[in-house]
Formats: sequence, structure tokens, C-alpha cells
Amino acid sequence: MVIFFVIILRTITTMLLLSRDKLQKDNRTIHLSISCRLFWLCMNDIKIFVADDVNGKKLAPLKEAGFSVVKETKLTPEALAERFKEADGVIVRSATKITTDLMDKARKLRVIGRAGAGIDNIDVKAATERGIVVMNAPDGNTITTAEHTIAILVSM
Repeated sequence: MVIFFVIILRTITTMLLLSRDKLQKDNRTIHLSISCRLFWLCMNDIKIFVADDVNGKKLAPLKEAGFSVVKETKLTPEALAERFKEADGVIVRSATKITTDLMDKARKLRVIGRAGAGIDNIDVKAATERGIVVMNAPDGNTITTAEHTIAILVSM
């Protein structure tokens, strides 16, 4: 899940840089080159808000990639809306509901990551209309589910 977050944000950067190289041949380099540099500088200040309980070890790759990761759980809807205002990305599990109202208050939101299977707690239609990428990590609990199944079989 976290790796997908990093991949998407880095892919956007790479696409911009490749666009810049392509446009350099067309004598339109100044504007795009400045835009790419500004975007790259902003990449170091990307804020990811974690709204539900996610293992700190799973967030380490984001921190190592230079993202600012803030984790606060069990917030009221008003407090959640306040935290969403400056977030570029949000990671949730099943406890937090991402509604249209929350997305309206999130000025910079570009990615919503769901740590787990399903995206029923996210208004995908509203996110799509706003250009926000929604992704999930359905295989995150596969090992735990297999271990639980074996434990039940052994207990019989």
C-alpha cells in the first residue's frame, strides 16, 4: 500500500521530467523546466495523513522517501476535516469514512490509500470527479488470513 503511494507520486514527477526533456527540443523549455523544478521542490514537502491505526513499520518507507507522515486516529469529523486541509495524501482503514464533504475541504488531496480490501468507506465517484486517485491494498492481510485458517484447522 505504502509502496503504491510512493510509486504514484514518483511516477508523476518522472512524467513531468520526461515532458520537460521532450519540450526542450521544441524551444519551450523555460516554463516547463521551472514548473518541474518547483514540483520537485514540493515533492520534499508532501504531507501524508494517516487517519486510522496503521503499523508504524509500514509507514517507514514513506518517511524514508522524504514524505511528512502524520498519524492521528479516532478523530471527530470536524478534526478530521481540519487535518485533511493540508494533506496531499491520506491513508485509511475501515474506521474512517471519506465523504464528499471531507474531500471538499481537502484543497491539496491527490491520493487516498485504503490499507486493506475494499473501498466501501470512500466516495470513489466524488474522488474521481476531483481528480483524486483512490487505491487499496487487498493483499495486505493474506498471510494473516492463511495463518488464522491453519490455526482453526489445527484446533479441530
